[in-house]
Amino acid sequence: MYATGELGRTPSALPGRKRFWSPLRCRRGTIVKAVPDLPNHPKPLGPYSHCVVANGLVFISAQAPIRPGGKAGEWAAPDVAGQTRQCLTNIASILEELGLTLTSVVKT
Repeated sequence: MYATGELGRTPSALPGRKRFWSPLRCRRGTIVKAVPDLPNHPKPLGPYSHCVVANGLVFISAQAPIRPGGKAGEWAAPDVAGQTRQCLTNIASILEELGLTLTSVVKT
């Protein structure tokens, strides 16, 4: 999923939260990559981040149907419809913490 908005081109443009960033080299120059800390979002199930911000774009992936504060394997609902709703709620939560909304989504 790709989202874009008024994030600017540097990690300093993100809301005032702890974040990790590193420059990436590419053919046309340097791309600034930020991995924001999302304290209100369920922790990842593995060694990855839920989103990455690079050059003003937000890349979201690997959403599990877990409520904030939930643990691995504690799905928000027993059925696919409920799990899908929770995944979309988690995506909306990430976007909200970055100052965006679901209308900012460019591609799913």
